[in-house]
Amino acid sequence: MKRDILERLSGHQGDDRGGVQFIEVGALSILVATIFASMAQVDPGGRFNDLVREMVCLVEGPECDGKTWTEVDRPDKPKEYSFGSPSGGRAGDNGANKEIGQKLAAERGFTGRQWECLETLWSHESSWNHKAVNPSSGAAGIPQLLPSVHNVPPGFMDSPEIQIEWGLDYIEGRYNTPCEAWAFWQNPTNSPSGASTNWY
Repeated sequence: MKRDILERLSGHQGDDRGGVQFIEVGALSILVATIFASMAQVDPGGRFNDLVREMVCLVEGPECDGKTWTEVDRPDKPKEYSFGSPSGGRAGDNGANKEIGQKLAAERGFTGRQWECLETLWSHESSWNHKAVNPSSGAAGIPQLLPSVHNVPPGFMDSPEIQIEWGLDYIEGRYNTPCEAWAFWQNPTNSPSGASTNWY
């Protein structure tokens, strides 16, 4: 009789343990989801998201094809901008402009991943065309300076060096690094009413 009772009790305890394990797994899943949601709210610049994406690409996830995430995000061929520039289209040697940009960025410590972010950002903005002018906003040059908001330095439209130095000053002052500027360009938060998604 006692043996039967003990066996029944031990059987119930085993069932209870299975239920407890199920509850523990459920609680852990909820905790992980809450942590991810909280991190998304306190990380408006998307740095956590970028870090996760970079980690996936570093272990050569299939969607990255062995490239870094900035290479994956970069268009196959950056769109060429004419913007009605006085020359009637793409002006200057954009490859030479990139070389100047890489040199000037390196002087500020923006090498490696930071250079990739800068190269990608300004490829989207102007295709590194120092004569580019947006007819609707008036944004000009490689970094697309808005003359309605910022003072235009002397010689700005004729000098890739002046444009790049101005753009790097702007990025450092507002975002600290090119990668933070690129992250904002992809998904800005608290944007002014009517602002487009792709701006920085």
